[in-house]
Amino acid sequence: MIKSELKVMETTNEVFNTSLFKGFEPNGEVWEAVRSTVANRLAFDGKSWHETFKKFNSGTYNNQWMVLDYNYFVPGKKPESYLLWVGEQLPRFYQYEDVTDVLVNQGYWASYNVPYFKEVFERSGYKEAVHVNGTWFSYTEAPRAKIFARDQGNLTDMESFMKLMRSNNFKHDPFAFCNCTPPYSASGAIAARRDLNPVDGKGEQVCKPYGAIDAKITNHSMFKRYEFTAVVGPTQGTNDELPVFKWSESAFAKEAPHMLQPDVFNFTPLTFEWKYVEGKRGLDENSENGSVDYNIWEEVFAGDDNNIPID
Repeated sequence: MIKSELKVMETTNEVFNTSLFKGFEPNGEVWEAVRSTVANRLAFDGKSWHETFKKFNSGTYNNQWMVLDYNYFVPGKKPESYLLWVGEQLPRFYQYEDVTDVLVNQGYWASYNVPYFKEVFERSGYKEAVHVNGTWFSYTEAPRAKIFARDQGNLTDMESFMKLMRSNNFKHDPFAFCNCTPPYSASGAIAARRDLNPVDGKGEQVCKPYGAIDAKITNHSMFKRYEFTAVVGPTQGTNDELPVFKWSESAFAKEAPHMLQPDVFNFTPLTFEWKYVEGKRGLDENSENGSVDYNIWEEVFAGDDNNIPID
């Protein structure tokens, strides 16, 4: 959430075609975290965000980046263009487009770790992955693709939105079924939980510390207040039927580092508001004019009582 009215999001894509990295030495290129921060600071719309971010591509942390520009959103009015720009990165390659028409015609945009652009899909090796491993790597047939398409029409408010983002009904949802024993995978859900797969599972059923570790949602009116609702920790399922995640009882309690984390992740959603503060930090003897300007974001908990500073 940026003061320029841009909402920036990403999901990570795999690069199965490791030949893309051969001979690639990112000398003079810039780490993804720095490029995204610079783009957030300099961009004034979705296109300029991608134009800035693609420069000095390091080929690392190859994601699908979605930039929603609230400057082009008017409630009740059909957006024509410039509202949603999507880009995808590979080593030595970056593709981005205005996909507002897809959002409008489809009614939603979903991102689930599979490339949208055909060229990125094929270059990164997803086409071969589908051939070898089946539709779990398909953009249109992956479990989360079909679940989003089926369930997004049921959203009526922020509560149902969060419920969808935290949904996991893998033992009963046909889209979570796989050619394995038992015939389903905890990965086949919007909020995956591979820790619930059999410890000796293979393929889609592999057991490891992998899945959705949080959810963050906002809407137009909340965004205008720099407000969002978030919850941390693996999901407890669509109907709260899944066990609460507990490090000490997990199959990888000793092998997966989790220093300073709570043992039990049993949290409920909270709403947060960011306050943009402008002013003077005060005197600084090392500066030319004796003072330093500062602009900072201050995070506060927007509860029923007075706002409580988080940090």
